[in-house]
Amino acid sequence: MKRFTVILIIAIMLFVVSACSEAETERIVDLSFGDAHALYVDAVSAITAADSFAGHITLFGSSFMMGIDRESDITIGIRHIFGEGDNFQAEIDATHTQADFISYFRDGTFYYYGYHDFYRFSMPGEDFLRMTLSMLVTQVLFSEEYIFYTEVVEDSYGTAIRFEVSQSGMTAVLRQLADFKDTGGVIIHSEDDVSYIFDDVVVLVRIGPDGDLRRIRLSFRYLATHHHISEDAVVSVYQEIGMNVSQLGGVTIDFPDYLHTFPNLDEN
Repeated sequence: MKRFTVILIIAIMLFVVSACSEAETERIVDLSFGDAHALYVDAVSAITAADSFAGHITLFGSSFMMGIDRESDITIGIRHIFGEGDNFQAEIDATHTQADFISYFRDGTFYYYGYHDFYRFSMPGEDFLRMTLSMLVTQVLFSEEYIFYTEVVEDSYGTAIRFEVSQSGMTAVLRQLADFKDTGGVIIHSEDDVSYIFDDVVVLVRIGPDGDLRRIRLSFRYLATHHHISEDAVVSVYQEIGMNVSQLGGVTIDFPDYLHTFPNLDEN
């Protein structure tokens, strides 16, 4: 019993010392709003300025509709080699998640393999970026006019910046990603006749000591009304879309030799 008591005391002391050490290494930085936003812009812009990057995209969502709760949590490995127009390459590997597939994009052709199905077809590079959501975390920036609160924290791992984004800021991003329009505070997607009301839009940015972007996450809540079903068909959704950057520049992609054997849907 005495030995157990001594061990417990030591464990508590170690926990307290560890907590104190973490508290000492983390501090809130008195950084101006403009300087904080500039750090964010420079870090995100560095990705598109590089010739390539590798990392992981994380997608988490929970929804509630008609008394039913649903939840999804997906991590997707991604490797991008940038170019102009359709002249770039990408690999997306989701073979270890709920979404079991692997896909490639090379010079205007999309390749897919998953669920014992495989095919290829032509696709504009812009459409591929929009589909994979990589534009959201690598190329779309929230300008200063859409951010109304910021907090900056520094620790031994670098700088963490938190922005809260206005509804109009979310609208501006959606206009870049898809065919959305804003009508009296309600965002409508013209293709599927669904209106959205957004709330709690937050951008979290983690910048390493060297100034490189290490992690970025966009989280938000929204109510979606499916008008083609009924005015009561409202879905309450919480969504997180993030990216961890593991390599910036010098990325290579090994394309399998058998991709050319995939059935070409363009010929059907």
